[in-house]
Amino acid sequence: MSLSGTHKLILTISSVAIIGGIGFTVNAHSHSATTKQSQVINLSASSEIMSLNPAKMTDSVSNSQVTQVDEGLYRLNSQSKPVNALATKTTVTNNGHTYTIQLRHDARWSNGDKVTAHDFVYSWRRTLDPKSKSEFTYVFTNIKNADAIAAGKKQSSTLGVKANGDYQLTITLSKPVAYFKKILAVSTFYPVNQNAVNKYGKKYGTSATTTVYNGPFTLTGWTGTNNTWALKKNPTYYDHQLVKLHQINYQVIKSNTTAYNLYQSNQLDSVTLNGEQSVQNKNNQELKTLAGGQISFIQYNHHDHVAAVNSAPLYP
Repeated sequence: MSLSGTHKLILTISSVAIIGGIGFTVNAHSHSATTKQSQVINLSASSEIMSLNPAKMTDSVSNSQVTQVDEGLYRLNSQSKPVNALATKTTVTNNGHTYTIQLRHDARWSNGDKVTAHDFVYSWRRTLDPKSKSEFTYVFTNIKNADAIAAGKKQSSTLGVKANGDYQLTITLSKPVAYFKKILAVSTFYPVNQNAVNKYGKKYGTSATTTVYNGPFTLTGWTGTNNTWALKKNPTYYDHQLVKLHQINYQVIKSNTTAYNLYQSNQLDSVTLNGEQSVQNKNNQELKTLAGGQISFIQYNHHDHVAAVNSAPLYP
């Protein structure tokens, strides 16, 4: 779909898909515009970025940004089916217990380093290490020894993942999982550049300048606390010629009414509608419906005798 100043999209969230206890949404991507207008769009986010560190992400806004600036083994297509990203070939053996994955040789980080199988091993071990205090270690549960490592009962080196050189990854499962490739598309499984983590330490992923990227865009202008930032086309991305957008400008807008007004005044190129706005725009040709999802749950407050309702993204 093309986004421009004269033809924009109103987006409304509708359906939820739950697979194996984990929800998956389909991200809409822009196709090339038919005009020669500037390939820059203006979007809003419902809250600030909390982290760009795959081990620390717990919110949907951070996840949506990371999926634009980083890339994992697979991505989900418009039918929520896993397709190759950094992976080029996957062989499943040992009655579904072993995945041998060949990786691209031309992927690079924005600091110039090659993206290798070692980056995946390092990232997953790092997330499962109890010192990371990651809230999404449960997504690794089907990988051999993952639960024991997260519980501090085994060393991270015992995780069922191994790099066979730079471009082959072997994953051993504790039991076969039919939807495992779809799980591997979740951003928690993205690789992390160890050289960057060693350089920035605990600051890695806390600002645009203390993070490196391997995806179609790089993030600029985020200090860790501000409400505006931009995604710029990554010239080191292996498929950069297929990326038509040059820049995506984001601003945090927590009021749905404010966002809708900015859309109507041509300051935003898309907006998510609430229920009443959806009814008002039901005959609007610009209205598009995309799949999305969220889990809500009740967390009991045992001190003040008040129950609080919390919500979290289906996956980080």
